[in-house]
Formats: sequence, structure tokens, C-alpha cells
Amino acid sequence: MRGVIRVIRDDARGVALLTVLLFMVLMFLLVSAMLIASGKEIVIAGLHRDAVRAEEQAQAGLEDALHRMAGGRPWKPEAVDLAARCSQDDGARGVRMSLAGSETCVAVLLRAAGPSGSFWEVRSHAEAGRARRRVSSAVLAQTGTMLPGVVVLQSLRGDPGIEIGSGVVHTSTFAAYVAGVSADRTTYAGWRIQQRPPAPGVPVGPCYTHAQCLAAGRPQWWPGPRRAVYAAPPLRPGGFAGNPTADQRTPDAVLSFSCPPGPPPGQAVQVIGTDGPGFQSTDLRADLDPADPRQGAIAAEPLYGCTTDGLPYTWFREAFDTEDDADADPDRFLWFTVVRFDQWLARYWCFDEGALSWIPCNGFHPDPSLGDPSLGAVLPLAPENAWSQNYVQGVTGGGTLTPADLDLGRCADPPLCRSPANARMTIALDRGDYALLCPGACPEGHGVLVVDGDLAITGTFAYRGIMVVGGTLAIGPGAAVTIHGTMSARGIETSGGTVRLLSGTLVAAGAAGPVMVTRRAWWER
Repeated sequence: MRGVIRVIRDDARGVALLTVLLFMVLMFLLVSAMLIASGKEIVIAGLHRDAVRAEEQAQAGLEDALHRMAGGRPWKPEAVDLAARCSQDDGARGVRMSLAGSETCVAVLLRAAGPSGSFWEVRSHAEAGRARRRVSSAVLAQTGTMLPGVVVLQSLRGDPGIEIGSGVVHTSTFAAYVAGVSADRTTYAGWRIQQRPPAPGVPVGPCYTHAQCLAAGRPQWWPGPRRAVYAAPPLRPGGFAGNPTADQRTPDAVLSFSCPPGPPPGQAVQVIGTDGPGFQSTDLRADLDPADPRQGAIAAEPLYGCTTDGLPYTWFREAFDTEDDADADPDRFLWFTVVRFDQWLARYWCFDEGALSWIPCNGFHPDPSLGDPSLGAVLPLAPENAWSQNYVQGVTGGGTLTPADLDLGRCADPPLCRSPANARMTIALDRGDYALLCPGACPEGHGVLVVDGDLAITGTFAYRGIMVVGGTLAIGPGAAVTIHGTMSARGIETSGGTVRLLSGTLVAAGAAGPVMVTRRAWWER
């Protein structure tokens, strides 16, 4: 060994060879390490890219779901096509995000429900390459187009089969009561209110102002106040008999000014006679009945202005039929003051998150012992087209239905129905008129029932929640129907049957229709 070392030491070429070999080994190790590190960096970069994409898609899924809720677009799995449905890892059913090619599944889980709102957990699961992200948001959803504890009708005719046992009544045009218990309800009507005696005789004359109702011993009646309208739809999108001229004005556009100062110069100079859509020279401010103290030519009335409590308003002409006229053609052509529903809601209603319900506030209350009823407004009919976009069960085309065709829902803890064990069914009966046959009796229903056209009910049926009928609710001979909760319909007719409305019962049906959403928390799982 010493000889070998001596040879290497004495031979410079051996030293150089050893040095080169050692250098090559070191370079090999360095290059190998660099290649391994580069490969790992490529993998790490790819994983990071996938993670960022998955995170962005999961967040986009949350945003998509919130925009669907606010816009009244479908977000329940049953309301979308089969291809748009999906399931998350824990079996929660949801919908795919709206962006094409996205691997994002969004599910909305109910955590608590009240008469006008819900707490939902919105889960978004996204996959991008080898990365997965699961994010959730706690969301407060508030019903934005209807209030609890109300009956909302286009008109209420003097029908002896109708009993309104509780709640506040809103009619766009007129209300005629027969049952004494119904006449005791606080009532807002766009035109007039009266009571007809149950026995044949001379009907009690209508009152057109609160002062007249007060003199008649009906301080809870408020005829002729302003009507509330939704911001987006045109006031009258098309013409019809008596109103051939459409009114394409949208309240969000023409009632966007503040009070004060009031209408901008272009609107401040407009008057009904020149600028009022559908105005006719014979138009009066109210009915042609001499008993109406609000009569008088309306041509010079400003088309826009501010109410005494500072809300922008405009005038709107409407033609409608009354029970005084035998045919179906409109026999009244009246002008109504209208304000935006969302502005009036923001002014006089506060949301109680504990009860998940809208409550009157800021000086207004239908009960005079709790506030000023004169600050109220006639509520608009619920927009059934917007409410029918989300459902658990949907039927189209009209027809006859029985309990075998629908799961009407179940309430385990009446009357408020707050238990998580309740089956709150959202049912949409779209594009047609329907008949619900209850041989003997139907099971009691619970949730939200939306009908695009007329709904005829035969037999005995009780419902707890929100019922929205785009046409007429017809009660068949011998039928007995009880509705606990909010009710909206163009009209109610009974043919030997009875319907009892108990809208004062604040049933926890949850947020429905287009909702106002507020994020309360966010977390990643």
C-alpha cells in the first residue's frame, strides 16, 4: 500500500487522475441533486397551481350559489337538470357551478328556519387536477319579497265562505267582508273597504278614507293608502281591456331619486294628463261614486313626488273588475300612488335574527298601540314566477293531483313548526291550473306551495307555511281548507266550501323566493 501511495505521489499524472475522478463524482452528485430538486419543484408548482385553482373554483362556487339565491335562480338539486346535479363526499346533494367544465359541487344545508328567514350552510367542494378544496360559509337568508303574518289579495269579494281569523289583510283594490271575525282584521286596501251583512239586506256602504272608516266604527281599516310595488318589473308590461297603453316604467329607474330634494327636473315637471301612461280625459283621482271624497280631475297632478314621510312615489293607472259588475270586463279605471317595496321595507321593517322574522320598526306598526298604522302600504302580490324557480317537487302543465302525487311536507311541532325534524317541502305547480283532490282529507302540509295559475281544492286540507297562488284559490263544495301562515292570491272563491285563513300564525317556513343574503362566517374543511 505504501508503495502504491508512493507511486501516486511521485507520479503527477496519478494525482490528476484521482482529482478528476473525485471532481466527476462530486459533479454527478450535484447534478443529480439539482435534477431531483427541479423535479420536486415542478411537482410542487403543479400541486400549488392545482391548489390555487381548486381554491378559486371553491370560492367561485360559493359566489355562484349566493347570486343564485339573491336572483331567485335555481339552486336546489331538484330544480335543475340531471346533468347539473352532483353529490359531495358525505352524500350531501347539490348543483354544479355555472361555469362550463367546472368540477365544483355546491350544496346548501338548512341549519335554522323562521317565518321570514333561514340560516344556511353553503358548502362548496372543488377539484382541480390533484388538489381538492372544501370551503363553507354560514349565510343568513331573508325573504325579500313577502312579509309574515299577512293575507295579500288583488281583491276580496264578499264571500260568506271566507273567514280570516288572524293576520293583516292587504288588497290591491277593494275588500268586502261578510264574516264579522274577518272584518275585525287590520286591512289595507288600495281603493275601498266595506262589510256586507251575512243576511240579505242593504249592504253597509264602503269607506274610502280612514276618517270615514273611523266614523263607521272601523279604526282598523285603512283604505286608499299608497301601494308598494317591486323595483324591477314594469308597472304594466302590456295593455289589456280598459288599459290599452302599456306602462313600461320600472320603479327602480323612475323612483331612484331621494326625498328630499325630490324628483329631478325632468321628472318634476311631468303631470298625469300629459305624461301619465294610459291617461284618459275622463279619469278621476278615485271612484265615480259620489261618496268617495277623493274624486276630482287628476290631469294636473304631478306624476312624481315625495310622500309625507319621505318616500319617492309615482302614479299608476289600473283597470279592474268589481263585484258590482256582472261581466268580466274591467269597470273601474283608477289611479294609485305607488312606492317601491324595497325602500318601504328598509324604512319600516327590521329583521330579528333570533326569531328569523321581519318585525315592524321605526314608528310603524299595524297595531296602533305599538306604532303608527298610517305609515303602512298595500303589499304587492308575491311574484309567483320568481318564487317557483326553486323547489323540491315540481309539476308543469296543470292537471289534477292527489296526496299520492305530492309529498306535502310535515310539521312535527305546530303551530310554529321550528323543529329540525320538520319536512319543509317547497312545491312549484307551474304553467297551468291545478286541482288538489283530498278524498275525505289530505295529510296536513308544511313548507312553501307556489301555483302559477288557479288552484282548486276539494275535501279537507290544512297547510302550514306560505301559499302563493298566481290565479284564484277556489274551494269546492263541502271542502274545508285551513291555511296557517302567509297567503298570497289574486282572489278567493268558495262554492259551498269554507276557507279559514290564520295568517297571524308565524310558521317557520324558512326563507323563500328571491332572498337577501348576508355572510356570517367562512371556514375551510
